[in-house]
Amino acid sequence: MLCSRFEEVKFLSRPKQWASANPVVSVLYDIGSSRVYSKRIYFLKQLRRAGVPQSNLLHFYTGVIRPVLEYAAPVWNHLLSKTQIDEIEAIQRRPLRIIYCYTNDMPYINALYCASIPSLVDRREQLFRKFFTSLLQPSSCLHILLPTPRNPIITTRLRYANKFPRLPSRTRKYQTFISYALAHYQTSYAFHHQSPSNLLLMFLYCMLFCIFYCTAYCAIWSYDHKVE
Repeated sequence: MLCSRFEEVKFLSRPKQWASANPVVSVLYDIGSSRVYSKRIYFLKQLRRAGVPQSNLLHFYTGVIRPVLEYAAPVWNHLLSKTQIDEIEAIQRRPLRIIYCYTNDMPYINALYCASIPSLVDRREQLFRKFFTSLLQPSSCLHILLPTPRNPIITTRLRYANKFPRLPSRTRKYQTFISYALAHYQTSYAFHHQSPSNLLLMFLYCMLFCIFYCTAYCAIWSYDHKVE
């Protein structure tokens, strides 16, 4: 099903080079010229000509067109280069110009502000974090892809302990979405899911440090004034 969905979605430019370097990403998009994307853009133009309100046009874009740009994004997002990220954002700019004609001469960031939607790179980041959070749940069907958890006897003694070890990879080219998520999102997840007792201990440690720092500063200040 995944391969059949990607048959019409090829890479923007240099597909042959990316096909050999990144087998997953090589099938993703030249979305700008694919039949799936072009048909939906054409229908968006027809809706605008029919006088559909901008709010409804934006709802059509976010519900029908944008999912094409984000299909299976957690799998291939970390493999994109800066140039490819900019190319995907340029694809989103086209429907924004159709919906909001006055944004033709505006910078892209201003067009996003007018539409009140995030950039695609921010959207993919949110999707990746949400996907990784669901992946950590034992009920997830992909939970078996995670490595063996670390020894809880060791992790309970650490302040910010990652439950799973990081998976080594030689370069970013050979890095899977699992290893990327474990390296970038696991620490933040562990911090936000600390038990109340651990958070209380961290708060007490911070208070003790502040008290010690203020006491030492006052002692040094009073000693300097006595010397003068």
